[in-house]
Amino acid sequence: MKVLIVEDNPGDVRLLQEALKKSDPGEFELTHDSALEPALKRLSTEKFDVILLDLSLPQFFGLVPLTEVREVAPKTPVFVLSGYNDPDLCIQAIKAGAKNYIVKNHFEVGALVEMLRSADGTARPSAPAPAAPPPRAPEKKSEAPGGKKRIVGRAIEILHVEDNREDTVLMKEIFKHAGFPHNISVVKDGEEAISFLTQHGPYSESPRPDVILLDLKLPKKDGWTVLKEIRQDEKLASIPVFILTHSEDELNREWAQRFTNSFYFVKPLDLEPFKVLVDPLRKIWMKTFHNIATS
Repeated sequence: MKVLIVEDNPGDVRLLQEALKKSDPGEFELTHDSALEPALKRLSTEKFDVILLDLSLPQFFGLVPLTEVREVAPKTPVFVLSGYNDPDLCIQAIKAGAKNYIVKNHFEVGALVEMLRSADGTARPSAPAPAAPPPRAPEKKSEAPGGKKRIVGRAIEILHVEDNREDTVLMKEIFKHAGFPHNISVVKDGEEAISFLTQHGPYSESPRPDVILLDLKLPKKDGWTVLKEIRQDEKLASIPVFILTHSEDELNREWAQRFTNSFYFVKPLDLEPFKVLVDPLRKIWMKTFHNIATS
């Protein structure tokens, strides 16, 4: 069986390779790519029986790696690898076309081998067990021209961490015309941001954001500290963070790029340039949360 492993963590790759080789020597022919782009190129010319796909790949968001792989190899079973025991993400991955959702370091070798062997059968999601997702905004629908199709999909949850009221008002104005359903929650300092993300205090029922817009100059706890705490929390580490700042310092930009799934935007002074931020968020929504239904 030809297996493509798409994983950027050398330790995880080694564990998978050793586990599969020990199960039945010679049964699995393993190929490895450490980034999504070379994997997509390989899939365009080579056929595999199964793909083991890490979701936390450099420069890509959420379920985007899964949707990109499914576009290139729609008939090949994809097993999602994740470091997060997240029932909500599990359900989203299965709905997006994953054959199974595997939590790293929480699977038995025998069970993994059986899942791969039955990849052309009816494998079902394993750990974490599907659970009721947290409350979400109702789906929003819009009729396409002619009334034949409608775009449906849940709203993308955005957390905006910003102490400047003018910037928060501007951001809400921009997203009025974003072209996709969204909910924006606003907190005004770094400590509030962490409380919101960890659902502590008054934020005990806050939604888990799909994207974070993070200002760097914040009261109580600055943006760099907030970003570091996010990336050190296994429940939050996979959330894309868009850093927003008036500083054009290249050192800040380089520092931001050291954090996985973190992106740097210099704040413009008027409405039009700020719209460049909407495009990558629209892409996340299109690839992760929406589908087109025939009416």
